[in-house]
Amino acid sequence: MEEKKALRKEIVQSILMSFLGTIAGVSIVGWFYGDTIAAEHGGLLRLGREGLAYESIAQLFLFSVIIGTLTAIFMTDYLFKKIMLLWRCVITVILGVTALIVFVIVFRWFPLDEITGWVVMLTSFVGIFGATTAIAVIVTKREDKKLERQLLDYKLRNKDKMDLD
Repeated sequence: MEEKKALRKEIVQSILMSFLGTIAGVSIVGWFYGDTIAAEHGGLLRLGREGLAYESIAQLFLFSVIIGTLTAIFMTDYLFKKIMLLWRCVITVILGVTALIVFVIVFRWFPLDEITGWVVMLTSFVGIFGATTAIAVIVTKREDKKLERQLLDYKLRNKDKMDLD
């Protein structure tokens, strides 16, 4: 029961981190190149530097749900304890890029024959994935240290009780 609750919490946190990273990344690209992209292609950044359309935000949120869920499932030890972390990262990236390709095609984020769009999108994905993964690892390590300190404090406070057992 506790493990399922912890997994759900991990999934929600991962989705929110993914959405934050995705919105930040797309906003940065939009800020610098939004008007050029909007004039040439429309799609995801059709409003140019003015911002993101609600439809685009909803698409990015759905994408973040997929990426966040993949990340939470493959990058934690809840389900895949025996797979090496490197392979979990590779699987997550491959499935994430596959989801990205599907979103580009289905939602027409940019023309499929536009090489620059693919390069920018894949570079952004890898950068955002890397950044959010790094942040998640840092937060997890910080939480682990906190829990280790709490356990040590507990052991020190209850040393006498433990010695009797």
